Amino acid sequence: MSNNLQSNILISSDNLFETNNSFTRSNTIDNAILRESITQELDEFCNNPLIFDEIRQFDPKQSTTVIPINLISELNGLIECDPIKMLNDFQCQQKFLQSDIIKSKKIQIRCQPRSKFRPRTQNESKISSHYLRCENGGELGYPAIYIPKIWSYQSDINIIEVALVDILKQAHLYAIDNKTSQISYDDQAFIFKDGPSNQLYFRVTNEDFNNGYKTFMIELIKSKQDNIITKELIRSRKLYQSMLRFTRIYRDEYGKFQRDEIGQEYSSIMTEHYGDVSVEHMGPKYGSINKESMIFVVLKGRFVKNDISIMICEQTTQWSDEIKKFILNGNLIYFNIPYFPYQCINNIKANVIIYYKNQKIHESTYLYMHLSDGMEIFFL
Repeated sequence: MSNNLQSNILISSDNLFETNNSFTRSNTIDNAILRESITQELDEFCNNPLIFDEIRQFDPKQSTTVIPINLISELNGLIECDPIKMLNDFQCQQKFLQSDIIKSKKIQIRCQPRSKFRPRTQNESKISSHYLRCENGGELGYPAIYIPKIWSYQSDINIIEVALVDILKQAHLYAIDNKTSQISYDDQAFIFKDGPSNQLYFRVTNEDFNNGYKTFMIELIKSKQDNIITKELIRSRKLYQSMLRFTRIYRDEYGKFQRDEIGQEYSSIMTEHYGDVSVEHMGPKYGSINKESMIFVVLKGRFVKNDISIMICEQTTQWSDEIKKFILNGNLIYFNIPYFPYQCINNIKANVIIYYKNQKIHESTYLYMHLSDGMEIFFL
């Protein structure tokens, strides 16, 4: 078998395997020749007088308990041949047998991937592998599908194509990978690539048939934002959500690889998750009542600036203000806290509240104080 899957056996086009032209030639029997051959043989059989001569020489013995059967008339009725009818019956049986060989049934998923996962960048993947896992407490560690035993009788080569798709079942722009995969198909390849980066191919092994299932160790590699994968595109296509699509590919009796599109199945939806966003530290926690002071906040987790909002409020006077301008540097946020509008009060406590995606994640007390001129606070 050729070492080049793309050029000689399977051609990956978008999300489909297509057979090469050398494998698309008709391998079916010429119906005209078949009809002529069978008709001729049936005519010879039906018009052979020796068959009837041998039947006439047979003299059935009479039985005292069973009514005699006229074998001659019975056989004459059976041997009245209609070659066209028999040919049609043969073709009908042939089609039935062919359709019964490969019956498409939906792939059944044994272990779904986790509904929340943390994707890795290309640089993170170079350091270590991080595979998609099943939910905690699951029987298996990695996503898996059932492998029916009948597949081994239907074809000598069975392959599972795993594709990453978005929630609309379109090809995803992120990649999937396995570091043990080969760059092309050959007889020794158990995991290989061919075509788009959102696809991987896994050969079904004897061990898989014995186990009755196959697991898939897959890395999901998140692409960097660029001119194509923009923030707007990520939001509009919801690229932070994805699914795995499983498709069986098998080699038929003519050596061609076929895709079982009807049996395709999709996993549950996976959503990017970077752990809970929280505040590790905020300070200083007091400042001047009559002028702005700089506040620093250290956050934990993955987030973007637009997901963060900050409010300051004081319950006694019912005063509140939103911090609309703040600077984000990595996981560090700093901003100027406004002065307190009621200067007649000596000292008063206010609350600084930090929200992530409109959910409160932190609340801290800030003390407004009357400070002498030139007195500065450098406490973090």
